[in-house]
Amino acid sequence: MFFRSARGITGSWGHNAYGSNVPEYRPQHRGRTPIEQMAAQNGWAVLHQMPAYDDGSPIDLSGGPFAPGHWHPGADVVHGQAGYWHFWALTVTARTRGDNWRPYAVTFMQVGGVLPYVHVYPEGWRASLTSVMPEVHLESGEFNDRFATFARDAQTAYGLLNPRAMQTLIDSPPLDEIWTAGQFVCAARVDPHCAETLGAHLTLLTTIAGGVPSSLYERD
Repeated sequence: MFFRSARGITGSWGHNAYGSNVPEYRPQHRGRTPIEQMAAQNGWAVLHQMPAYDDGSPIDLSGGPFAPGHWHPGADVVHGQAGYWHFWALTVTARTRGDNWRPYAVTFMQVGGVLPYVHVYPEGWRASLTSVMPEVHLESGEFNDRFATFARDAQTAYGLLNPRAMQTLIDSPPLDEIWTAGQFVCAARVDPHCAETLGAHLTLLTTIAGGVPSSLYERD
């Protein structure tokens, strides 16, 4: 399944330290710049509803911090391309584990097939979070100290979390939650979306997408 293509998507792209393609932002896009303003400056599309699959069925990003039926997308969705991968970014409103509604910055990136479920969140959040998969412990003690990882087995988690992705997470503040939803790798951070968050998400998501082996995709 694939999305209907969006119109007017262009951009200038560079490389991060690991060689993954990421957007080359203009200086004024730093900090709290709204992502809709970034879209206008970079030639990205702004959709006024969540995109749909080619058959018209809605996508569902439930997983990670979002329980089914307990989150709602905002009015605008930015659609661009980072390297080889299409991404979508928006602010959603979701019911938290404390039963409050609050905004989350969400970025999701499409990969080449349907992924098994993997869920990663900062270790310090363990007291308030749960997951539908068993916890797996990876070989990196430093990563295990910083993050809790949930998947059907460690091999599945390693398929998504290549060494560069793990190091990117270790080197970043533990502010993001990552999970897979069908063909998408998703990242969320509490608070509305902005340039700073989108830049961090795209650096992480392109690093993940660039290392996903074809063997990880689920077969029909």
